[in-house]
Amino acid sequence: MSIPVRKVLRGNVIKTSCVFTDDGGGYVTPGSVSCKYKLDGSSAISVSPTLVATGRYLANIDTESLAAGFYTIQWKGDGSSDSLEELRLEIVEPEIAL
Repeated sequence: MSIPVRKVLRGNVIKTSCVFTDDGGGYVTPGSVSCKYKLDGSSAISVSPTLVATGRYLANIDTESLAAGFYTIQWKGDGSSDSLEELRLEIVEPEIAL
């Protein structure tokens, strides 16, 4: 199964989120949560996620200094709610109007 790719103009801030649930669908807060992103073929970079409500996290990724290309964002939760979620992005250069 392929992961859908979202196209984003370089220079924007990407607001990414993740929700953690138990087997019954109730929101749970894992023991630890990480959010990382990486350009294909490069090392991962961690960003600090923010807990906004039980089981709900947000993270912002500023694309201003990122190279154009395909990126994977990975959310991971450990503890009472082990979870892994991946998103794909394509960062593209904005067109310059003359």
